[in-house]
Amino acid sequence: MPLLPLDDNPFKNVNHTDMERRKRAEVIINIRWLLLIFAAVGSALIIAAIPFGADLNATHVAVLCLGLIVLTLYNCGLHLLSRTNRHPLWIDRGQLTADTVLVSTLIFFSGAEHSWLWPLYVVIALEATFLLRHPREVVVISSLGAALFAAILCAGSYGNVPQFNLHLLDNIGPQHTIDRVLLWLWACFLGCSATLIGSSFNSALTNESQETLSRENQLQRFMESAQDLIFAFDADNRIHYLNGAARQRLDVDISGPALHVDQILDESELPRWNSKTCLLTVGTPFEPTSFRLRSAAGHELPVDCRISTAADGGTILHWVVCRDLSTQLENEKRLYNLSNFDQLTGLTNRQEFSEQATNAMRLTKRLQQQMAVALISIDHLKVINETLTSEVGDSLLREFSVRLSQGVRETDLVGRLSGNQFAVAFTNIDDIQSIEQVMTKLRKKLSQPMTIGDQEMFVTSSAGLSIYPGDALSVEALLKKANSARYYVRAHGGNKHQFYAPEMDEDIKNRLEMINGLHNALVRDELQLSYQPKVNLAEGEFHSVEVLLRWSHPTLGQVSPSDFIPMAEESGMIGELTLWVLRQACLQVHAWQKQGLPPIRVAVNVSGHQLQSSDFITALTDLLNETGLDPQWLEIEITESVLMQSPTAAIATLNKLRKLGIHLAIDDFGTGYSSLAYLKRFPVHSLKIDRSFIKDIEQSERYATITSSIIEMGKSLHLTVIAEGVETLGQMAFLKEQNCDEIQGFLYSMPVNADEIVRLKTNLQDQTCPLSAVATS
Repeated sequence: MPLLPLDDNPFKNVNHTDMERRKRAEVIINIRWLLLIFAAVGSALIIAAIPFGADLNATHVAVLCLGLIVLTLYNCGLHLLSRTNRHPLWIDRGQLTADTVLVSTLIFFSGAEHSWLWPLYVVIALEATFLLRHPREVVVISSLGAALFAAILCAGSYGNVPQFNLHLLDNIGPQHTIDRVLLWLWACFLGCSATLIGSSFNSALTNESQETLSRENQLQRFMESAQDLIFAFDADNRIHYLNGAARQRLDVDISGPALHVDQILDESELPRWNSKTCLLTVGTPFEPTSFRLRSAAGHELPVDCRISTAADGGTILHWVVCRDLSTQLENEKRLYNLSNFDQLTGLTNRQEFSEQATNAMRLTKRLQQQMAVALISIDHLKVINETLTSEVGDSLLREFSVRLSQGVRETDLVGRLSGNQFAVAFTNIDDIQSIEQVMTKLRKKLSQPMTIGDQEMFVTSSAGLSIYPGDALSVEALLKKANSARYYVRAHGGNKHQFYAPEMDEDIKNRLEMINGLHNALVRDELQLSYQPKVNLAEGEFHSVEVLLRWSHPTLGQVSPSDFIPMAEESGMIGELTLWVLRQACLQVHAWQKQGLPPIRVAVNVSGHQLQSSDFITALTDLLNETGLDPQWLEIEITESVLMQSPTAAIATLNKLRKLGIHLAIDDFGTGYSSLAYLKRFPVHSLKIDRSFIKDIEQSERYATITSSIIEMGKSLHLTVIAEGVETLGQMAFLKEQNCDEIQGFLYSMPVNADEIVRLKTNLQDQTCPLSAVATS
């Protein structure tokens, strides 16, 4: 029995009990057709054998023919009823009742106790056991037949039945009552025996059928609940069955017309499908093969198919079990992405970048060209992560990676090797000049302001480059050389790019020695403070000084702050150094006051790392309380570039510092590209013009104009304007003419120790002299 019927609608649900009862009814009907044929042939032989007009006349023949016609029509009606989709039990009950009445009528008209048709009661009893499920219904049908046969025998005892001689026996005489009773008992005995035998046989068939049905139901439930897609098709690719998973995943409408394989198979896969399945009917084994199915909505479904062939009632079906590969392929894709791509930025990781760059290197060698590898990092990313949260840092890395990908050529390769380390492989390079052009354009794009959340950020980057084949012959070696160049750039202030040179390795070695020595510098008392006065142009004297840190290394000698301050930021020591400088400066102001000097404001340059630290305000408050210094005599200088990295966060920190009573100054003004709008929002007291503008104001009209504009802008915002790096009287004269407030530089004094500040201040108190005299003394 097939799992589902094979008709015009292969997905139609059919009740298995009705199907079984209908098939049993069809068996009975077919047997009755055989009996009718035997009856017709027998009747014809009887009519031919008996002399017409003697015991057989026209009435008898008419009755016999009418009976055959009635039986034929009756069987045709039952046959039509059995073909309906459902076969209710009342049809079987009515059929058996009608059979009993019809047989009794035939027995009555064929001679009652002399009739040869009474064994048909036994046949009806067998039919009842075959068609009816409950024993009481079989008993009812058998009892009805026994009662009707008894009534016919009773009627025969009174001579109320027609009798005619068929000449099959020599003499048909009247029977006694005891003969009729024995005949009735014999018929009942045979009927009971047939019922018992039929019931036992039917019970065995029913049990076997139920067991088979149970196995089929279990199989069907298994197939319907299976996660694999299962369907059956014939030689014409017509689908006869689809399980639940297949109907759901393929979005099949089972109420519509029959499906074909090409309706659920990707169009491009149909030729391969036909070539793989064309020999299934001749027993050729099917090797497991991957295909792409397609749902009604057009979604592609990759599957692994296994096909077996089975015959069902003469119809050869091919059963297909398809394992959905979507999850497996998705997992493989995810694993591939995890193994080869950075999850934050989507760029290739170190392994994948190295493989792609190695392939590009082979092509470069074949074409006899050059290839450059650049390592690029964001300056001060650690500060941003620590002060603005790592989420802001991650957003910055994503935006940076997008700009990096957009800023290179289509033939170049971009990857992220580590947290703050991006790599670019420039291919198809003819000379270094072309690389310079690409890097200049790229760094210009990377330096544009970035909007991260609700903050506008200005970031700088450091890049190191190495050339194939000049610097190295492998990708890893090129990366190592480029990293040395990048480290060299960062150690010298960052915000530029540099090609690798062999002397960089020695420089890096020295700097590593500095980093190691810097950890011990505080303990060994190797750090000293110097002070450079900021002279008021109108008064010719100074009321404030800038604190400068100096490091005297035991083997390297005097180390420039421009060398060790970046290393302190990288190593994380900048916070400790800044607090040490602040403490020493505050204590020095107290010492000067004890020596009788008027209060002098000390200006300390604070790095971006320290300014953006969440603990800086607390630590500074504790320091002021510890030293007892009035906050008005402390000034914090912050470079313009640091402020413009994250203006919103910087403004919030500056407001907190100003509330403490601390003076604030913008250092190196003019180099950070701040706008007037931002400058108006910064709560500062002073701004210091960067020395790069002061240096050339005597020779360059452009720089003179810029300097004048800065002074005028500062005055309009009621800020004290200070010029750094003043070294000549001509520079001082120009600045005084432009109403600059203060100057700082070698013209007046180099950075000196605390005792020298006392001497300079004492000299100014003892004599009133113009600034030029002091400067030349």
